[in-house]
Amino acid sequence: MTPHFTHFASASAWQALTPSDQWQHLLAQHAGQWNGLLIRFDGTGQVLDVLDSVRQFTPSSDRQTITHSLDFRSRHTRSVRQQQWNLTPGDPLISHPVDPNALLLFNPTGADAMVGRDRTKPEGFYFEPYLRIGNRRVSVVVMYRGAEAGAEPNFFSLFREVRADSGEPWWSSDTTCRIQPCTQLSLSLAQPKAMHIQLETLHYRHIAPDPQTIAGDFLQIQFPDGIELVLSRDRFHLPYCASLNWATQQSTRRCLLLYSQPSQQPELLAF
Repeated sequence: MTPHFTHFASASAWQALTPSDQWQHLLAQHAGQWNGLLIRFDGTGQVLDVLDSVRQFTPSSDRQTITHSLDFRSRHTRSVRQQQWNLTPGDPLISHPVDPNALLLFNPTGADAMVGRDRTKPEGFYFEPYLRIGNRRVSVVVMYRGAEAGAEPNFFSLFREVRADSGEPWWSSDTTCRIQPCTQLSLSLAQPKAMHIQLETLHYRHIAPDPQTIAGDFLQIQFPDGIELVLSRDRFHLPYCASLNWATQQSTRRCLLLYSQPSQQPELLAF
C-alpha cells in the first residue's frame, strides 16, 4: 500500500504558513528556558550517553533575533558542552546556523520538525521531529551518519524537556530502547484530522488521511514514557515514512514525515 494521501474523508484548501507565522510561533511556544534529559543510542538501541541539558531561547529587544543556547552535562563522563547560535526570520523558512540548508518548521499544532535536505545522500541524512504537550516537549533525532551510513539509521537521540518555570522533570529514569521490525504504521487516533504541510514551501491544509494504516517494511523503536518511533527500514526506498507518537494519560500527539514521490519534497502530517 503506497501512502500518497490522495484520498481524504475531507480536505480544506491550501494556505500559506507565512514567515511571520513561523517566527511568532517560535517566540510564543519556545522562548524561555527548558530543562531536559538527552539519551543517545546506537542503531541497536544501546545507550551511548545520558546528558542533562539546559536550553534557552532568548529574543532580542526588537524580537528580530533569537539566541539559542544549549548546555549539556554528561552523566557518563562528567564533561560539559556549551553551544550557542543566533536564529533569524526566513522567507519562508527560519534559518538555523547548525544547518542553514535544513527544512525547519514551527507551527501551531504542537508538532515541529528539522529535516536535512537530501534523504539519499551517501554520507548521511538526519531529521528531528518535535512534539509538545503544554509545557512539556519531546523530540527524537534520527541519524544516518559517518562512513557506515546505510539504509537503516545508526544513531538515535531522545530528548525530553520541561519549561524551567513550570515544575519538576516529568520523565522516568528508564533508558530502555527496544527496536523490532514491524509491517504496518498506524495513523488511527481518536481525532483523525491532521495538518498536512509541504515543508519546502510551507503550504498547509487540514485533512483526514486515507489510508489510516500504511503497510510496509518498518522499524518500531519504543522509548520510555509512551514515546514511539516507527520508520521505514530503507531510506533509499520510496515511500519513506517516519511517525513519532507520544501518548500520555491526558493527550496524544503524533506527526508523520513522508516522502512519497522522487520529485517531491518532504511532507509532514501533524495530528
